[in-house]
Amino acid sequence: MKDFYRRAGAGAALLLLALAVPGTAWAAISADQKRAAEEYVSALVLGDPRAIAHSIHEQQLELLRKRLLEELRLEADRNDNVLRTRLFGAGTPLADIERMTPQGMFVALVNRLRFSARPFESIEWLDAVKDDGGMVHAVGRLRPAKGQGDVRVPVLVSLVPWGEDWKAALPFELQAQLDDLKSGRTRAPGVTIAPAPASASAPQGGVVAPPPAEAPG
Repeated sequence: MKDFYRRAGAGAALLLLALAVPGTAWAAISADQKRAAEEYVSALVLGDPRAIAHSIHEQQLELLRKRLLEELRLEADRNDNVLRTRLFGAGTPLADIERMTPQGMFVALVNRLRFSARPFESIEWLDAVKDDGGMVHAVGRLRPAKGQGDVRVPVLVSLVPWGEDWKAALPFELQAQLDDLKSGRTRAPGVTIAPAPASASAPQGGVVAPPPAEAPG
């Protein structure tokens, strides 16, 4: 997970540099890269989790599914369910999660995350910045849709090769949000985690209710 933050931070730095120095000598973005990046941003504008999943490289979604299932199975072996509750809710059995396709699991997870993009008329692409593993960061500015003002909001979409084409990579921002949910730093709306039993020597996760206040004597 540290690698996610390192590369996310690097991507943000590249975006700032590209905006600050127009014409920086990086590889020009190709038509296929533009199409893949705009497919992803358009899905964000729609707010449609299935469209977002369709715009992301399937192998990346499969790797996410595999990693989470491994963690959930290890948790189940310990007779625990804190991680499963944080990600999918207490009412979702592990067996149901195991039957989810990569896209289906992503849709279930994205419903607990925050994502958005402003409606746009077009995107002014500035550069395609190469990264490790064949990844490319497409950097640009959104030209607002009619009636949405005139501020051109910066946009960065990470792309990975897909045969001879391109697809969006699993967004680092969503990966960071998933890590926040898993660690308990944030909680999805409507998710509650049962307090540990009073006899437990230490909480196994979640929030333990404080003891009731004593009645005044």
